[in-house]
Amino acid sequence: MLGVSGPLPLQSERVIERFGPLEALGQGGANTWGIIAQTGEYIGAIFSGRESGDQIAGPLGIINVSGQVASSALSAGPDDTTIGDRLGMLALSLLNLAAVLSVAVGFVNLLPIPILDGGHLLFYGIEALRGGKPLPPSAQEWAYRAGFAVMASLFLFATWNDITRLFPGVQ
Repeated sequence: MLGVSGPLPLQSERVIERFGPLEALGQGGANTWGIIAQTGEYIGAIFSGRESGDQIAGPLGIINVSGQVASSALSAGPDDTTIGDRLGMLALSLLNLAAVLSVAVGFVNLLPIPILDGGHLLFYGIEALRGGKPLPPSAQEWAYRAGFAVMASLFLFATWNDITRLFPGVQ
């Protein structure tokens, strides 16, 4: 648990499970799939109007969440917790956050937006459907421009979300 959406569990509630190498791979795969599924559900919910885009964060938001994770990890546990235990919890919490961000960004990179890797895969698929004949360069150029506009808009939107979270009076 990252501690971003709520407090960390009490020391008496914490359960540490140890896994062997194969079990760890299975758990990692399950956790990765869970992150991908949550990201996909959220993106779908935004486009269908069931969710707002206010959870989309840019660099400032990621820094803010990292600070929250670090604070929660360092303050977790009873007062007699050693500094080594607190630093271990900090390292694991930040590693978990890095993994979540990495998987989410990797998933988004595979979306069929022309400027991203998923867009390249889309072009390869179109080329395969056309019998090995690529799209004309002018069509590819316009697609890349549209993809750039989508990504620039998303970056500006995420930055705006960050600013409104940091300065709640701004709107």
